[in-house]
Amino acid sequence: MAWLPITALLAFTLVEAVQFLVRSVLLVELLLSDQSWLVQPHPMWLVAEQLLGLAGMGFFLLSALLWLIWEVMAYSSMTRIEGASWSSSPALVAGWWFVPGLHLVRPIRLMQELWRNAVEESERPSDESPRLLRVWWRLWGLTQGLWLLAWLLTEEPGTIRVDAAADWLFSAVSALAALAAAAVVLSVDRRLKRYSMVQVLPP
Repeated sequence: MAWLPITALLAFTLVEAVQFLVRSVLLVELLLSDQSWLVQPHPMWLVAEQLLGLAGMGFFLLSALLWLIWEVMAYSSMTRIEGASWSSSPALVAGWWFVPGLHLVRPIRLMQELWRNAVEESERPSDESPRLLRVWWRLWGLTQGLWLLAWLLTEEPGTIRVDAAADWLFSAVSALAALAAAAVVLSVDRRLKRYSMVQVLPP
């Protein structure tokens, strides 16, 4: 099941990487031009950016759906293990992503629980999460901030260059965040599978 969100996330990464290159060209043209980007756009690059934007949105939604399904299934299977400590029910795992404010805290806590409890009770680490989870979550938070910045700048006149720079940076960070998310799914899923195999093997 993990290969589905991983594939979707890698496809999203590829789209965002290409969009980053396209937006790099647009940003350079804008910075070197004395006139507004909206007055004299380059049709080919603008069309490419719009198409890539639609493709990116599609792969993002697909990745998000598959991620939630995988996370709920993984959390549900692990909560049956005795002796592990869980702070949420499987039914609420997906819901925390949609609660304003808590969506910045709860999802990473649940992922940390999956990682921490996927070993024998005597070997469970402290509350400190592995570096991969921390990098992924910081990149995710940065994408949220950049998206909000780009949206606010779109509403303000005279900020075309800054808006374009924010979009350019957003593409780069989004690609890195999606790549980190794919690595998280792969790492956590492998850890869970190893632990499941240990549980079913006879002593």
